[in-house]
Amino acid sequence: MEMDPVSGESVVVGFDSERARGTIIGLSKDGRQIYQKATDGNFDQVHMTTNGIFLTSRASGRVCMLSASGELLFDRYAIEDDRKVFEDIMFTSNGDILFKDVKNRLIKLGHGLYVSDVKINKPVNGYTTAIFTVTLTGYPTTDQGAPIPVRVEYLTQDGTANKVDNYTPVKGSLSFVPSNDGTARHMIKQDVEVPVKANNLMEGRKMFELHLANVEQSYLVKPIGIGDIEDQEVLVKLMSTRDGLEGAQDVVYELGIFKTNGEPLINATGSDIIVEGVYGKGTADNLDFDMGVSPRINIGRGAASGKFNVKTLEDTRYELPKSVVIDFRKIYAINDANINFESSMLSATGTIIDQPAHIAISSLGDHGRMNNIVSGFFKVSLLRASDGALLTNATGGDISISCSVNSQTTADEGKDFVFTNRHDLRIWGDGNRSAINLNGIILHNPENGGVKKLVVGIDSVKKPDNAPEILISPTESSAGFSIVE
Repeated sequence: MEMDPVSGESVVVGFDSERARGTIIGLSKDGRQIYQKATDGNFDQVHMTTNGIFLTSRASGRVCMLSASGELLFDRYAIEDDRKVFEDIMFTSNGDILFKDVKNRLIKLGHGLYVSDVKINKPVNGYTTAIFTVTLTGYPTTDQGAPIPVRVEYLTQDGTANKVDNYTPVKGSLSFVPSNDGTARHMIKQDVEVPVKANNLMEGRKMFELHLANVEQSYLVKPIGIGDIEDQEVLVKLMSTRDGLEGAQDVVYELGIFKTNGEPLINATGSDIIVEGVYGKGTADNLDFDMGVSPRINIGRGAASGKFNVKTLEDTRYELPKSVVIDFRKIYAINDANINFESSMLSATGTIIDQPAHIAISSLGDHGRMNNIVSGFFKVSLLRASDGALLTNATGGDISISCSVNSQTTADEGKDFVFTNRHDLRIWGDGNRSAINLNGIILHNPENGGVKKLVVGIDSVKKPDNAPEILISPTESSAGFSIVE
C-alpha cells in the first residue's frame, strides 16, 4: 500500500497466489474506491508520484505505470523482455528508477516516451483520422532539479496496410517543453494525426505503424504504435440475372460486393469469397433445370463479382416462363472481413423461357364422296421449332389457330365439303394436348364429278398471354387431300 502525502489518495495492491491473479484498488482521501483493476503481476512495491503510479516487483524486475485513474500507461521489465530478481528497487527525486541486483549492479530507468495504439474504421468516402498519442512520463532534470526539454521524431511505416491504398504517410518531430505553470512534472501528451483513406477495396483488417526514433534527453518505453484499420462493412448484392432459354442458354445470377453507399468494391482480401444458397420456391421443376448442382458463387481475388449458372433442360412441354429462385444464405470470407447480406439472406429469381414453337398442318388422307359423316380432314400440331418434336400445351391457356381454304383448291366449299370446327380451332392448355383435328364432312355433289382437291393453309396463331413465341411452320403451313368418287 502507498499513500500520496499531497492528495491523500492511496493505492492498495494484493495478489492471490493460488489463482495467480492480483488486484489494484485506488482509494480517495476519504476512503472511497476510485477504481479497481485486475492484474497478473505480484507487485511488492507501490510508488506514487505527480506523474503517475508505479508498481514494481523485485522478484521479476517488472515495472508498470498507471495514470491517476488506474489506466495502464506502460508495462515492461528492467531488462527488456527478461525477468530478473533484484535485491532492491529505488525511486530518485528526479523520477528515475534504480534496480539493484544481488551483485550490487545498478540498472537505471529514466523518464520515457511511449506511443499508443489506435483502432479506426475505414471511411466509406474521403478520409478519417487515426490519432496516436505520444506520452512523456516525466521530464529529466539537471543536477539542480530543473526540467530538461525532450524531443523525439516520428514516422509512419507500412504493415499489412500501405500508404498507397490505406493511409497518408506522416513524418515529423515532437518537442516536449516544460511549462511554467506548476505542471512541468506532470505527464505530458501530444497527438500525431495520420489520415486514413477510403478506397474501393474489400481488404479485411489492415495494420500500419507509427515509429518513434532519435529521442533526445529521454528514452523510448514503447517506440511503436499500431494503427489498426477495421474494414468498412461490405454488402453482397444481386447485380443481375440473365434469363435462360430452354436447353440452349443457362440462367445466370451475378452477385457483387458493395459499400453501404452502393459503390462497388474489389475483393482484395487475398482469398476467395464464397456465397452459398439453396433453391427456393420457384415454378420451374426438375424437368426444366439441373437441380443437382447446388448454388455457389465464387468472388475471386481481384474480382468485384461472381456468377452462378443454372443449366436449363429441354422437355416436350410448351409452358409459360418458369421461375428459378435461389436463396443465398451463407457467406464464407476471411475471419476479419465484415461482409453481410442486407437482410438475413438474398433471394434471387431467374426465368426460364421455352424455345419458340411452330404450328404445322398435315393431311389425314384422301376422302371419298360416300363419306358423309364428320371425320378428320387435317391435323394441326404444336411442334418445337428447333427440331420438330411434338409439344404438349401446358400453359394453362388455349392456342387458337385460324385457317382458310387455299387458292389451289378445286373443290367447292358448301357443295363438295363443309368444315365443322374451323370457327373454333384450338389446342387446349390443360397439359394433355399437342394437336387438334380440323374436322369436316364430304358432301355428295353430282354436278361436280371427278377428283377434286382441298388445300388448307394456316393464317394466324394466337398464343396465351406471356407464352413463348409461336410461328407458322415454314415447311408445313398448308396441306391438302383429294376428294374422289
